[in-house]
Amino acid sequence: MPADWFPAETHALLEQRCRHVIRARHLAQAIDVAQSADPFDVKAYRDLLRSEAEQSHTIAILDTKMRLSQQATYDKSKRKPNTSQRAPWATDKDSA
Repeated sequence: MPADWFPAETHALLEQRCRHVIRARHLAQAIDVAQSADPFDVKAYRDLLRSEAEQSHTIAILDTKMRLSQQATYDKSKRKPNTSQRAPWATDKDSA
């Protein structure tokens, strides 16, 4: 993104996003270790997966708030027109 995409009032959000990305990376490493642990601890593994999901959810929210996600930058007025005359699931037999 261009430097002016993040005015001063968004710096706190950007800082938090960076923190959550780092935490998500650490959790991913811990999940990799937990997957190969012997014996396999299902509860610890499940807790790590939940924590990872929480981080992913938070990152997605921050990305949307800072207009970094596709959802935040999607312009409905510039949608591709539907050029298909028949439903995608229709077969040649259906149009005959």
